[in-house]
Amino acid sequence: MESWLEICRGLILLAVLLSLGAFLCGLVGLCIHSHCSKRAWFILAGALMSLVALLDLLTLILYPAMFNSDIVHLQTDSHWMYTLKTWNFDWTYGFGWGAFIFTVGASLFFILPLDDKKTISKPFRAINHR
Repeated sequence: MESWLEICRGLILLAVLLSLGAFLCGLVGLCIHSHCSKRAWFILAGALMSLVALLDLLTLILYPAMFNSDIVHLQTDSHWMYTLKTWNFDWTYGFGWGAFIFTVGASLFFILPLDDKKTISKPFRAINHR
């Protein structure tokens, strides 16, 4: 098997493990009542999700670039019988880009601070004009 394919597989497996770690950090952050500790767990989860997004992006760029170079190399080789004018990825590549976008969003929502204080507002009263 090609070495670049093994690298892509390793990057995605590492991203899955890191996203599981981010999920656990977010879960611990939800269970803790101290605001400072909760914030630290959420920032750690956001940092892990940012790393997952980076690994996803690297894989989404590396895979088609190396696949294209392999196709070009095989077509110039003498034993390759088929000539490909175009090649397409299937729907799973689009899911990969969708997962990247959602991962970036998740990392931002973990990193952005939450406002735990309730907004103080006066109750609504109808104004009587006499």
